[in-house]
Amino acid sequence: MATDLRVVVSGLRISASIERMGDLARHVAQVARLRYPEKVLPESIQPLFDEFAVAAEKVAVDLVELLQSHDLDKAAQVEKDDDILDELHRQSFTSTLGPDWDGNVSQTVDVTLLGRFYERFGDHAVSVASRITYLVTGDLGDGEPNNL
Repeated sequence: MATDLRVVVSGLRISASIERMGDLARHVAQVARLRYPEKVLPESIQPLFDEFAVAAEKVAVDLVELLQSHDLDKAAQVEKDDDILDELHRQSFTSTLGPDWDGNVSQTVDVTLLGRFYERFGDHAVSVASRITYLVTGDLGDGEPNNL
């Protein structure tokens, strides 16, 4: 019975995180549509956001593989993928706060929001990976078994 409850609770939490990931992806698209035909990003930061997009896609692909396989190595990979998004998020702040920043106020706000959307996308993927790990091991990751 505990296993069944663990599956139900985990399924609910996983679905909520995946739904939120979709919402965050939609927010990224909405920012682009809001600014059209103007560019959202100054040229100077475009390469950083190209990296964000590649890293977020890797998180999503790895997460799909994890959901299919329940492979704990893939769960660890999702966490490593998130570390890349976290680092890119820090770099976005460094760029906008640096003396070479050439964006206007609107672009600064957009860069800040977009960086946060990507960073949270990764965080939700890690949450799903943690839940899958819990399903497989019964351990929430704090070293203590959980009897849910």
